[in-house]
Amino acid sequence: MLADIHNKLSTTGSNLSNRLEDLLTGNFFGTIRYLPFEAALGHILKKAIFEQDDEHVQWSNLIEKERGFDAVFEFWPKHHEGEIDLQLQLGGTFAGIEVKYLSGLSSEDDGDAVDLQIDYKESRNQLARYARMLAEISEGKTAYLIFLAPFVTMKSVQEAIRSRSIIEPCVHLGFLSWEDVLETLNELPFGDLDLGRKQIVQDLQELLRKKGFERFTGFSQRLLAQEVSDEHYQFSPESLNNTVSWSWNTQTIKEEEHYVFNA
Repeated sequence: MLADIHNKLSTTGSNLSNRLEDLLTGNFFGTIRYLPFEAALGHILKKAIFEQDDEHVQWSNLIEKERGFDAVFEFWPKHHEGEIDLQLQLGGTFAGIEVKYLSGLSSEDDGDAVDLQIDYKESRNQLARYARMLAEISEGKTAYLIFLAPFVTMKSVQEAIRSRSIIEPCVHLGFLSWEDVLETLNELPFGDLDLGRKQIVQDLQELLRKKGFERFTGFSQRLLAQEVSDEHYQFSPESLNNTVSWSWNTQTIKEEEHYVFNA
């Protein structure tokens, strides 16, 4: 809905494939803002990873102070450095969240610039530009920039940017994966929520599962409980213990005839 309201989608829907990240941003953050900050979003944002321990401590303290519905959400604010997906105002502190789904950063320094260690004032890297934006609107005060993406994308960007000095000194850069977001939602204390709020969380869980962000967490206990021995195993239909039926159609294969497989 928010992506439509903010004119991210064409009236004919012809650019839907190019706006999947905007849809995910609007659907997820546009929904979670209807919950008290400490009930859901606060838990999620505390999972962000920072390079320095003191940055993480400051971030956690900031999140802990936020309560109710005081946080200000601004989606795709216009700025000469670009449009970050979400800008939050937590008390007097600004935090930006850049969301990725199926793509990486939209802009990056060329190879020569990376080799020459271009600094934060000149870098065209997308996160460097958004860090300059946050430094400007916060008037040089401490601000935060969170890069939210699928784990593989997040890790790749984190490693690529680690050795480069392209982020404004007053902006702390954190990293968060969608997989961690879903796991955090799954761990929320549901007993503290009424029915309506539980349904909001359940919808968010289903949305992220639908997007493929559920991690493999191991084999089921039923499978692990199966006894394994050194003896040989013999297959027999009577030994099957499941609800699946298999039907194998038999046909004699004749030489020089052709066959077509139909699913």
